[in-house]
Amino acid sequence: MKAELTLEERDLLLSSMTAEQREFLHHTLVRGRRTVFAKQLANRKSQYIPDDASVDEIEAYLEEWDYIGFTDSGSVSEATRCECGRPLRYQHQVLHLPTGTTRYFGIDHLQLHTGIDAGIISAIQRGFDVLDAELNEVLIKYRDGWDLGYHFYQPFPAQLDIPRDIADQLDAGLPLLGRQIARLRTKLRELEQASSWERISQGSERVRQQLEYKSETETVVIDTASSQGMLLFEETDSELRERQELVRQGPFYLPPAAVRAINASLLPKTRISARALSEGLIEQKLIGAKRMSSGKPEAYIAVAAYLDTLTEQGKCRMLERTSEDRIYFGLD
Repeated sequence: MKAELTLEERDLLLSSMTAEQREFLHHTLVRGRRTVFAKQLANRKSQYIPDDASVDEIEAYLEEWDYIGFTDSGSVSEATRCECGRPLRYQHQVLHLPTGTTRYFGIDHLQLHTGIDAGIISAIQRGFDVLDAELNEVLIKYRDGWDLGYHFYQPFPAQLDIPRDIADQLDAGLPLLGRQIARLRTKLRELEQASSWERISQGSERVRQQLEYKSETETVVIDTASSQGMLLFEETDSELRERQELVRQGPFYLPPAAVRAINASLLPKTRISARALSEGLIEQKLIGAKRMSSGKPEAYIAVAAYLDTLTEQGKCRMLERTSEDRIYFGLD
C-alpha cells in the first residue's frame, strides 16, 4: 500500500526529528533525485548508472546538465518560480555545465529549456514520485515506532557486509525502507548459504578421505550412510552434442545482440555497472528476464563474466566488486 502523508503531517514529523536526521533525509532525497536525473540522461547513450552510484560516478556521466537540488514550497508559491515566471510548488535546480549557470524550472520546462525529450522527462518525474513515496514511508515508520529487532535477530553476524546506505540510515536512527529490508534479508541468506557450502565442503573432504578404491573396475565404496555416489558413463555423440548445447546456453552465454550492446555501452572513461547493464539489456529485450533468488537478473553472471573478459583484454578495468554489483571503467 502506498504511504500517504499530507504536507502538514510530513512537516510535523520532520520537526519531531533531530537536525541530523532531517539533514540526512534531505541529502538522501537530493542525491536520489540527482541519480534519477543522471540515469535517464545516461539511458539515452545506452549507459547505465547504479542506484547507489557515488557523486563522482554520477558526474562522470553528465555532459551538459546536472541536477543539483530542489525546493518544495508545500503548495504553489510566488517564492518558487520557474524561469518563465510561473509560480511552483516544486522548483528544480539544474546546472548548465558548459557555462556554470544554475537554472530554475518546473518539471514541464525542464524539457523545454534543456532539450531533454518528453519520454525522459516523464521517466524522471516517475522516479521523483517514487522518492517522495519512500520519504513518506520512512516518516510513517518513524511515527509508528519502527524497530529493527522486529525484522531481524540482533546483533547481525559479524561477517555480514551491510550496504553503506543501510548502515548510514541505521546510524542516523531512521527506519529502513521495505526494499532495504529485502536487501538485508538477501545478504543474510547469501551469508547462510556460503556458510552451508563451507560446511558441506568440509564434510565432502572428510568423505573423500574415506573413499576406498578396491580396483579400477570396482564400485567406489563411501563409508557414510548420508553420501551419494555418482557414476559417469561414456557419452554417445548425440548426448555429447546435447551437453555442449547446454554449456553454450549456460550461465555464461550471451546472445550476439547483447554482446554488441555491451560493447557499445563501454565507452572510454565511462563507468559501467554490471547489474545496471543487465537491467538495461532486459529492458531492450536482448536477454531473458529471469531472476535469481537475490533479485539479480540470471544474466548478470554472464554480463559480469564478459566484462571480466574485456578487462583481461585491456578494454576496461574493474573499479569495485561487491556481492551486489561490479563496477568497471572503460579504457581508451
